[in-house]
Amino acid sequence: MPSPEALRTYEDVLLGTAERVFSLAERKLDLTERQLIAEERRQDQIHRETMTHLTANHKSEQQGQWMAFILACVILGLSFGLVTTGAPVAPIVGVAGMNSALSGLVGAFVSVSLSNRRRRSDRGREDSNRLPKSPEPDSQRGIQTTLATDSKPGKR
Repeated sequence: MPSPEALRTYEDVLLGTAERVFSLAERKLDLTERQLIAEERRQDQIHRETMTHLTANHKSEQQGQWMAFILACVILGLSFGLVTTGAPVAPIVGVAGMNSALSGLVGAFVSVSLSNRRRRSDRGREDSNRLPKSPEPDSQRGIQTTLATDSKPGKR
């Protein structure tokens, strides 16, 4: 917006100019407000979609974990049953089944733990990169400069 004196000058030169300037400023303000509202709506929509996606992923992961747990329990039960029967090959098959079920459970636990640890360390690095670097205090810089100038030969 021009200063009041400039508006008066414009109005003196051409009648209605001040009203036009105000009208233009109001339209610009309305446009800015509409753009901000539209951007806010877009951000809300993105947030809702992201949360829906994350919730669905979490439910899917939980369902998969339960299915793996039930499958491991069934394999362990069948393997234990084979070991306890007196058939000659059954203990070998039973121990192999137990070994595969337990190693699968341990492997899944270890891989989830490692990926969570990696995700946390990546997040920590991102957070530390966002922090502003602290400049060297002027007092320390002044001391170093003073020491450097005092140590020159021939000074004093």
